[in-house]
Amino acid sequence: MNDLQNNLIIVSKKADSSIDSISKAIEKAKLIRSKDSKSGIKIYIEEGIYSESVYIDINNIILEGKKESDVIITNNLSAFDILPDGSKRGTFRTATLHLASSNIKLKNLTIENSSGNGKEYGQCVALYCDGDKINVENCILKGNQDTLFTAPLPQSDKYGSNIGLGPRAAYERKHCRQIFYNCTIFGNIDFIFGGATALFYLCNIFVLDDLQDRDTKAYIAAPCTVVDLEYGFLFYKCKIDGNVENKSIYLARPWRLGAKSVFFDCDINANLVKNGSFHDWNKPIAQIKSFFALDNISSTDLELVEWAKKLNDKQKKEYLIGYYKYLFSDNPKKWIADKENI
Repeated sequence: MNDLQNNLIIVSKKADSSIDSISKAIEKAKLIRSKDSKSGIKIYIEEGIYSESVYIDINNIILEGKKESDVIITNNLSAFDILPDGSKRGTFRTATLHLASSNIKLKNLTIENSSGNGKEYGQCVALYCDGDKINVENCILKGNQDTLFTAPLPQSDKYGSNIGLGPRAAYERKHCRQIFYNCTIFGNIDFIFGGATALFYLCNIFVLDDLQDRDTKAYIAAPCTVVDLEYGFLFYKCKIDGNVENKSIYLARPWRLGAKSVFFDCDINANLVKNGSFHDWNKPIAQIKSFFALDNISSTDLELVEWAKKLNDKQKKEYLIGYYKYLFSDNPKKWIADKENI
């Protein structure tokens, strides 16, 4: 991103600020972009609570806060909300921050959907990432059910329709590469989900007990990896913990056939994980069509279902090389600066 000095927008809650919301900053960014289609734009957000739903549909933009705990973007839209026409809002219209373009960086932000537990409110998305080369760094993502969506959407719902899949349902399902670096992600049911090739590197994944009366408290990942794509979710050197009771969570389950979710070198609180570690979502065919795996070291204290993979050092190295080759297939420094240690 070049010439950011000239394309810097500051958002502030101070009384003398002309831009006191992120949505206003996006409108100004669109005006800048209409005159300059190539240069990057940076939106710097000063400390404060920004109660709004933000939609970003321009490329090549940075949103950066002063400090992740001091800059909070929050809303409480939920899937069970009743709209003026009598219909329910649905999952994919609930996002607090919706990214609908590519080459975006988020840094030092808290993004939350404060609605509450899924039983009462349904799915409540905090961050919706629908774009390629999205880099989320030093951010806190807070929610319960469906906290983080990493597009693309599946082609249709389980009934063969895309009507319930929200405002992006009719869009082309493009491959999306996304990185979440040094982030903390809270949630419980399927709270990291979607079809992207998404790397979670040095992240804290924390499972919240939403006090619902059920044996299974959480499924961390629910991928719907694009069918012809070899790589889906990779959790690498992450810490996985929570405040739930022992043996009450699964690491992942397949939202769609072809789902892929891999955990390497993760510090997993094995006491919390259910026997088998992965669930097939009651779809036996998913045991064949999906790829769920752990590495040989981090999984020593975890039982695995027979259909999941336990990769040895050689297999793990080969997988990582292939994954990074795809993730960084065009110059990585263009979108993930200062990450040479990945």
